[in-house]
Amino acid sequence: MKNLIISSLLLTFSQFAFSCVGISGTYETVSESHWSYTIRINEKYATVEFSNYWYGGEGRNYGEERYGIENIYTGYCEKTESGYILKYNNIKLPILFDSKLSAEDIGEDGHYPGITAEFTKNKPIKLWDLGSRYK
Repeated sequence: MKNLIISSLLLTFSQFAFSCVGISGTYETVSESHWSYTIRINEKYATVEFSNYWYGGEGRNYGEERYGIENIYTGYCEKTESGYILKYNNIKLPILFDSKLSAEDIGEDGHYPGITAEFTKNKPIKLWDLGSRYK
């Protein structure tokens, strides 16, 4: 009985030891461009949302048509020895968490909690927990 209780406790707490509880939040890109990422992380799962749009049309009507895509993937976040990994859609994406990611890139003074990830090879993208500015 004692071993069963110990095993249950280890199993319960090991889930949280390897999850991303410490960086739970909603992280967003801030871009004047046509694409965006939003990542939501909690102790049970993570979602990665990507959206992009572009304009089309022909001749003088170019720009009157708007097309877009939105992809939403659900997976989870895992704490590793070197940081964190988002796992979704058969992708293992290393992410770097910074509790004070500079807001200079988005034209603001100060800093917010944020993550950096390479969604595209050799192009690190920064995402901020902008909701923290109101906490």
